Amino acid sequence: MPFVQHVKDIMSRIINRPDYRSLYLSKFQKAFNSFEMSYRMDDEFKTEMYCRIEDFKENLVEMSDIKMMESENLRCRIINANWTPCQLTELINIYINMIQIEMDRFIDSVRLINDYFLGLIAEMPTEEENYEEEPIPKYHGINCEAVNSMLRDMSSIVDLSQFDELLSSVVQKVHSCTKKMNGFVANIKEKIKASQIIKPKSKTKSGSPKSEASKKTLKPSDLESKELKGSYNKIVEEFDTAVRGETLRVLLRVDLLKYDALQSIEEFLCCIQSCFHQVIQQINSKYTNDITNINIVCNVFRAAVEEEDLVQTELQLDGNEFLINPEIKVTDQAPIIEQSTLELIEDEVFTIEQLSQIADIFLDLSPGGYLPKSTFTLILQDIIWASAVCADLSSPPKLWRKINSQSLNNVISELFDDLEYVYWRDFIIYNIQVPFPTEQELLLTRAALKECDPDGTELVQDYQFFAAKLWFEHLELGAGRKIGNIKKLIFKLYYIQNYGVNYTAFLLDFCKADNSVEGFAKALELSMGKRVCWNTETGNKFKELQLEKILRFDNDVKMRDEERAIYFKAVHEEVSKLIDQVVNICDGVIIEDLELPQVDTSLSPDKSLEKSLETDMDRPSKENVVPIINPQVDDNSEKTVDSSSQLEISKSLKDLPNNVYSESNDFAEFIFFLSLDPILELITAAIPWHSRVENIGDLTFWEHAAHIFESLKNPDFRNSVFAHEFLNTTEFLKLLSQTKKFRAIDPVTVVKDTLSKINNASQHSNIENC
Repeated sequence: MPFVQHVKDIMSRIINRPDYRSLYLSKFQKAFNSFEMSYRMDDEFKTEMYCRIEDFKENLVEMSDIKMMESENLRCRIINANWTPCQLTELINIYINMIQIEMDRFIDSVRLINDYFLGLIAEMPTEEENYEEEPIPKYHGINCEAVNSMLRDMSSIVDLSQFDELLSSVVQKVHSCTKKMNGFVANIKEKIKASQIIKPKSKTKSGSPKSEASKKTLKPSDLESKELKGSYNKIVEEFDTAVRGETLRVLLRVDLLKYDALQSIEEFLCCIQSCFHQVIQQINSKYTNDITNINIVCNVFRAAVEEEDLVQTELQLDGNEFLINPEIKVTDQAPIIEQSTLELIEDEVFTIEQLSQIADIFLDLSPGGYLPKSTFTLILQDIIWASAVCADLSSPPKLWRKINSQSLNNVISELFDDLEYVYWRDFIIYNIQVPFPTEQELLLTRAALKECDPDGTELVQDYQFFAAKLWFEHLELGAGRKIGNIKKLIFKLYYIQNYGVNYTAFLLDFCKADNSVEGFAKALELSMGKRVCWNTETGNKFKELQLEKILRFDNDVKMRDEERAIYFKAVHEEVSKLIDQVVNICDGVIIEDLELPQVDTSLSPDKSLEKSLETDMDRPSKENVVPIINPQVDDNSEKTVDSSSQLEISKSLKDLPNNVYSESNDFAEFIFFLSLDPILELITAAIPWHSRVENIGDLTFWEHAAHIFESLKNPDFRNSVFAHEFLNTTEFLKLLSQTKKFRAIDPVTVVKDTLSKINNASQHSNIENC
C-alpha cells in the first residue's frame, strides 16, 4: 500500500534525523580535557566532575526525550489527519454501490420475468403498481475517533462492530425490497386468478350474469394458442420458481458482498494499524538505544575521572551507535552536522536558505543592524530583479518579482518606520514566518537561556543555544522548513565573534504582536523578567482592590485614634478624682523633703547595715509623708500618640506599592507599577534612532514618554504609575504609532495589498480612458 510505505519513509527520516548530541558530546569532551592533570587527583574535583557528568547526561536525555516526543507527535498528527477514516468511508460506499446494483438488477429481473410470463399467458394489459426504487444512502457518519484509537493505541484490536451494523442495515433494506417485490408478484398472480385464465371453462346458462362477466373478462385474442389452454398451472409454477430463484440469488449475492466488505475493511485496518504500531515500536527502540548509548558515554567519562586521566580518543554518537575511534585524537574541529534536506520553493515566501544569503550580504555591510533606507532599497532591488532571470534556488519568490521600484518603496514604507535608517534584521525576522512568542513563551525561553548564563553576560555559547528549546520548535512549519535551519539563521544574526549569541537582543527583536501595546509590554517583560499588566480591565480591577484596602486601612487607623482619645480622657478624669481625694485626706500633714544619709564606706558590712536600719527608724512613716504628684496630664502624650500613628500610616503607604500583589494570588504573576528607567532603557535599546534624532522645537521619543510618565503619577499610591494606564493612555498610543518596531507584520500580506492597489488603480485608469 503506497500510503503505508510513505508513512514509514517519513517517520524513518524523522526518527533517524541528525541532532546536536554529537556536537554537545564533542564540546563536553573538550571541556573535560581542558583541566590540568594536577587537578584530577583532588577529591573535590572528582566530585565536581561527577556532578557535571550527571548534568551532561540529563541534557542528552532531554534531547532524546524531545526527539522522541516530536516523533510521537508527528505520528499522532498523521493519524489525526483522518486519512484512514476517509478511505474507509470510500471503501464502504463502493460496497454500498455494489449492493445497490444488485438490488436494482433484482427489481429489473423480476419485472422482466413478470412481463414475460404475462405475455406468455395472455395479452392482457397489466395494471401493475409502479414500484419505485429506493436508493441506498451513502455513508458519511464514520466514527473517526474510534478508528484513530485503533491505530494510536498499541493494545487496541480491530473492531468491526460499527461496520457490521452498517452493512447489516443495508442488507436489511435489500430484504425489505425483496419482500415488497414478492408482494408485487403475488398481487399480479391474484389478478390472473381473478381473471379466471387458469380456470377451465364451466358450462353456464346462456343468460346467467356469470357467463356475461366471463365474456367481458376474456376475449378470444387473450389466448395465444390452443396448446396453452391446459398448461396454465405449469406456467404459473415456473413464474413462481423464477421469482423465487431471483430472490435467493440477490440475497446470496448481498450476503457475499457484506462478507467481502468486512474482510476488506479488516484487512485494510490491520495493514494501517500494523504500520503505525511498527512506527511506535521503532520510536521506542530508537529511544532505548539512545539512552543505552548515553549511559555508555557517561560511564566512559566516569572511568576517566576515577583513573585521573583524559579522554583523548574521539567519542561520537553517530545515529544509533556510540563510536570510540582510537586512531583519531580530539581536535578543535567540531563535528560536522549533516545538512538538512532542501526546502520547498514557494511562490510567496523566501526560503530559509535565501534569507541566510540575504543576511550574509547585510552582515557584511552593517553588522550592527542599521542601514540607510536608500541603501537597503537598492540592495533589495538587486536581490529581487538581478536574480529574477534565473530559476535556481537563489531566485526570490514569484510574488516579489511582480513588484516594481515604486511598489518596493511602498512595501518598505509599510514594513519600517518613516526614518532615514532601517533595522534590516526585522526584514529577516518577518520573512522567517515563525509565530512570535506569547508572553509566557517569551519568559520561558528567557529563563531557559538565562540558566546557561549564570554570570548575567546576556551571552550563550553555540552549543548552549542549539541545545536550548525555543518556543516554535514544537510547531510544524511546513514547506520543508527545518527547525535546525531556522536556529542556524538566528544564530548567524545575533552571534558576536569570540563571545557568543546575544540572546537578549534576539528575544527583543521577537517582541512583536498584532497590537503595538502588547509588543511593547513583551519588551518590558523581557527586561523585568515578569509579566507586565497591560490589560485595562485587569489593571482597573487591581487598582480598585488596592483603593478599597487603603480606605479600609484609613478607617481602621481613624477608629483606633478615636478609641485612644476616649481612653485618655477617661484616665484623665479618674486620675483627677483620685488626686482630689488624696488631697482632702492629707490636710494638715507636713510635707518634708527626704535626704539620703551618707553611707560610711569604711564601716564593715554588718555595721553599715546596722546604721542604715537606725537611720530608717528616724525617718517619718509612710502614713505621714505624701509624695508630690502632678495632677495634670502631659499634653505631649497625645501628640506623641498622634505622631506615632501618622508614622505607622506613612510606613504602611510607603510599603504598599511593593507588596500589594503579594496579598492576592490572582495578581501575583503581574507587575502593576512601572518606573521610568526601564521604559527609557527599552526605548534606547529597541528604537535608538527615535531616541537620538531631535526635531526642532519638539521633543524626542523618550522625552515624550518621560512627560507622559510624569503626568500619570498617582498621589494615592505614593506617586507611582500604573502600567496599564501608561501603556493605554491616548498620548502614549499616539507616540507608539510612530514606530512599527513592536508590531507583527506579514510581508506577504503587505506585498499582496500593494499589488492589489496597483491593479485597482490600473483598472480605474483604463475605465476613465475608455
